[in-house]
Amino acid sequence: MQNKNPPHAPHSSLLHRWPVIGLGVLVACLPGTGLAAWFDCRPTPDGHAWACRSGKMPHINAEPPVHTTAPHPTARLCPRPASFTPPAIPRPGEIRLRARRSEGDNRRMTLSGNVVIEQRGQRLRAARVIFDKPRNRITATGNVRIEGPGIRINGSHASKQIHGLEAAIHNAAYQLAANGARGKARSLRRLANGVIVLRKASYTTCPAGRGDWLLKADRVKLDRRDGTGTAHNVVLRFKGMPILYVPRFSFPIDKRRKSGFLSPSFGTSSSRGLDISIPWYWNIAPNRDATIIPRYMSKRGMQLGAEYRYLKKYGKGRVAAEYLPGDDVAGRDRSLFSYRHQGRIGRFTTDIDYARASDPDYFTDLRTGLNITGSTYLTQRADLKWSRRGWTVLTRVQRFQPLAGSSENYRQQPLLDISGSLPTGRRWLQIGMHAQYVAFDHNDNVVTGRRIDLRPSVGIDIRRPGWFVNPRLSLRHTRYDLDNPGAGNPDRPTRNLPIFSFDSGVYLERTTTLFSRRFVQTLEPRLYYLYVPYRDQSQLPVFDSSSYSFSFQQMFRDNRFSGADRQADANQLTLALTSRYIDPASGREWLRLGIGQIVYFEDRRVTLPGESVETAGQSDLVAEFSLAPSRGLKLSGYGQWDTASGLTRKSSLLLRYSAPGGSLFQAGYRFQRGDLEQTDLAWLWHLSARWRTVMRWNYSLLDRQTLERLAGIEYNSCCWGVRLVAQQYINSSTGAQDKAIYLQLVLKGLGKLGQDIDSLLRSRILGYTERQ
Repeated sequence: MQNKNPPHAPHSSLLHRWPVIGLGVLVACLPGTGLAAWFDCRPTPDGHAWACRSGKMPHINAEPPVHTTAPHPTARLCPRPASFTPPAIPRPGEIRLRARRSEGDNRRMTLSGNVVIEQRGQRLRAARVIFDKPRNRITATGNVRIEGPGIRINGSHASKQIHGLEAAIHNAAYQLAANGARGKARSLRRLANGVIVLRKASYTTCPAGRGDWLLKADRVKLDRRDGTGTAHNVVLRFKGMPILYVPRFSFPIDKRRKSGFLSPSFGTSSSRGLDISIPWYWNIAPNRDATIIPRYMSKRGMQLGAEYRYLKKYGKGRVAAEYLPGDDVAGRDRSLFSYRHQGRIGRFTTDIDYARASDPDYFTDLRTGLNITGSTYLTQRADLKWSRRGWTVLTRVQRFQPLAGSSENYRQQPLLDISGSLPTGRRWLQIGMHAQYVAFDHNDNVVTGRRIDLRPSVGIDIRRPGWFVNPRLSLRHTRYDLDNPGAGNPDRPTRNLPIFSFDSGVYLERTTTLFSRRFVQTLEPRLYYLYVPYRDQSQLPVFDSSSYSFSFQQMFRDNRFSGADRQADANQLTLALTSRYIDPASGREWLRLGIGQIVYFEDRRVTLPGESVETAGQSDLVAEFSLAPSRGLKLSGYGQWDTASGLTRKSSLLLRYSAPGGSLFQAGYRFQRGDLEQTDLAWLWHLSARWRTVMRWNYSLLDRQTLERLAGIEYNSCCWGVRLVAQQYINSSTGAQDKAIYLQLVLKGLGKLGQDIDSLLRSRILGYTERQ
């Protein structure tokens, strides 16, 4: 199993990393060259003998100090990994020796009785050590222990060269401080070329006395020169049962990437059947890599996917594709292609986002494993942007592929957008310009053409402590050059409109008491006046305009339509009031209340096709609130009421609670008259230090059916965990209920086997985090 990292990303934790964390770290832990000593023995000036001082042996702690980190949910059940503190680093060429007894001469010296040797941040302890200068060798016997930064190795006996790299430890048992990993090896040898060879080696992150999972290999070779290792006859055991066997594989022992297989994934669903993927990673170059993803779905057939990534000085990008020949259910070939690129050349930035599927139901049926999302449309867009001194020039080519339940949109090919502001020398004076040219095209026999939209503006922005005013005047000129405009419609219609707005507000505050608590209460009235004269726009096409959803923020826009095909007429005044309760000690907002409404002085006569003129004298009344009585608890809501009929048009309510231990609960309600009424319940709850449950239930009260139901349970121990999740949801293409079951086994310090459940839960439960 091999490691797959982006050319620009840090090293990731995958199944193949066990030798990197475990056995590979032994490379740095054997005693190095250039010995120095501790008895107080130091080399004589001529370098041919030892000069030793006898004296009372100082106290040496039997165990190094242990350092702990932040508590973990399973901390009280799992032993804390030790932090092995290395000794002070002697000067180059120096060894420090300590022993109860010493005998011999300058050619051969024997130390015995709690011998301690330190050099270059490493410590060796043994009952007996022999320095054999003619043979250039040190031999240690009797409870040999080697300690270095983050590692401890015990062995029956060890030997190494005094001047050289060759070393060996027999019957070695090691322990790592970083993740509590440990293991054994019958022999561990470092050759003269720096290669490490281990015989009968094992690795696990389970604490001593437990072997829930264990990785074993007959022979492991670690070569630091090319950053690779090779293991033979590798067996992974879980609860004593072998669950994976690999006769031979290579792996990285440092941050250099290595080609090979990645962790497999598997799951099952009612629409795809058994779903298994076994990715293979190809490390092409330091700045390029690729992944081949064969995927088998028992109900649909064999699919092949591929992903290529690159990192150049001009940018980074990714090309991905999937192909399923002869879908056994749909009865046709199915494919997906995507290209993503982001780059910069001088003041120019490039951004390409292109994705295309063979059919609108591709995502709902196959749930692609590639990193591509498409809920309503697939975007096919290319941008080139230039920026300097507050000015931005954007060129774009864009089209959309509709997915299930969507219709065809206009293509923008091309778009040119220029925006910026002129320097005035006065902070309060603002002069701006926005200009846009777009050519619209469509597959159907509908009106197409080109549009120019110009909008220069001048404004005054005065802000003082406690108040602000911001009057602004702009002129909007829009011109079309149309093809196939329809009978009776002009080929080149134009629109000219002045737009005037005046925004103002006041900030008032006082100290008050609420529920026997002291707060700073603010009162923030805001007035926003907007005037846009009426122009008949019924002969203008609708390329990219639609109505904004009415909301608290929408009351302060100068257009209730998106795009440039419709500019709303307006003679209206928005009145809004916001009040906040702020904790003076922490500055945290405890309560926020907001209410607002628009008063219309004229009817709104500009409409989209099929809509009627709005004649009401005032808008819906909008209110929103947010209550956070503690850091973990928050209640927020929104309401929109038709004051003429007394009916509620929209409302929402969300309760969210986050417990200190990582548990969370959220319950939501959404209502939109005539369109939807849904409840959404989710939780991630710790039953104990090792068990937790996840759940989400999305229910439509309007349709009286469940839209999505998800439930799962997770067990987490010191060295392994397992997740089981069942999901039921409505397939948007068929309307039928689809069911899926996901199982994932997590071997800590090793990797994951099974479906990527974490990505699923992050998208379904706000605030979900994976347990480490």
